[in-house]
Amino acid sequence: MLTATYDSCSNAAADSACVDIVLSKEGHDLVRDGGIEALDTELRGRSCCIVPSTDFAKQLARLPSASGQMPRILSGFGGDDRFSLLLEVSSELSWFEGHFPGQPVLPGIIQLHWANVIATALFELDGLPHHIKRLKFSNVIVPPRIVELVLERPAANEVQFRIHGAGLQNSQGRLVFGASGS
Repeated sequence: MLTATYDSCSNAAADSACVDIVLSKEGHDLVRDGGIEALDTELRGRSCCIVPSTDFAKQLARLPSASGQMPRILSGFGGDDRFSLLLEVSSELSWFEGHFPGQPVLPGIIQLHWANVIATALFELDGLPHHIKRLKFSNVIVPPRIVELVLERPAANEVQFRIHGAGLQNSQGRLVFGASGS
């Protein structure tokens, strides 16, 4: 069963109706594997069951939404020490300007930036990591694309991230937070 939690949109125009939804694991996987169109097809003709907003929806609301710089979050689930989010990488993001003309590629440093920004918000961490372990960029991300960002916290001061989509591993690494030498 596909379920969704909801909250009203913070950026909705006064004359429009809008809700932010958080899909169930089944809905999340459907969007990851088949895109928004697959979800739309699955939901057509079905009655919807909407339940009140969850803590996770509130955590998602804390994420920065820098226009043109952060990807649109299509879905997410998790809690405690693991989160999984589907990110829409569109060609309208400012990071593609000049990188590269005629063949846009998402810079690896931006993948690292997104992992850090989202991890610090969801895990309520302070500041920047003082170092990064096992950083690897495997395949380029070319828009438009939906990728999954998986964040896991194996220790209080570490967050492991992995970005993958369309059957390809794109990047991975481990962010280490806290004072240098700890």
